[in-house]
Amino acid sequence: PVETVLGPPSSPGGARQVAEIGLENTLEAFGLQPGRDFIMQHSSMGEDGSRLRPDAVVFLPGDAGLVIDSKASKFFLEVAAVEGTEEEEAAYAGLARTMAQHLRDLSNKDYAGAIRETYRAAGRGHEFRKITTAMYLPSEAAIERLDKADPEFARRAGANHIIPVGPSGLRGLIAGTLASAALLAFSLFCASWL
Repeated sequence: PVETVLGPPSSPGGARQVAEIGLENTLEAFGLQPGRDFIMQHSSMGEDGSRLRPDAVVFLPGDAGLVIDSKASKFFLEVAAVEGTEEEEAAYAGLARTMAQHLRDLSNKDYAGAIRETYRAAGRGHEFRKITTAMYLPSEAAIERLDKADPEFARRAGANHIIPVGPSGLRGLIAGTLASAALLAFSLFCASWL
């Protein structure tokens, strides 16, 4: 029945679980290998002793890392269901409110510091040169709806060094980092011949 499919995404925990599964599937679809190129649900300790667990940590060339936290809201489904009706405005307001809270929560987590400390404690070689934090939404339509619900969301996220992305944006973020690392490696190689 339809309730079996729509039930889990319409509850907060269910929506989060669907987003996490979608994230892992997306990373694998990019050709990344779990355990080698990325890890899911990596736990580390924050400076205050709290446990931090981003949904994914992607290891990128050039000692770079990408911390990804999946976010979802039942209001994404609600907005789709009531589009064009008088209930649409209230659904968009709910979406803006829940995603603003998600952004505040994510902004208060020092994932980069915790990942760096875990990396050092494990005796790994080099430090992470750069760690980027991404807020992953399950689709590009979710990004568009969020932008409509809260036109200032992306600016506020950027001010907190968080990049909101859907699957295509995530692909671009990873590809851009890979291209940057390749260009740096090529430049170093060329410089060694001078």
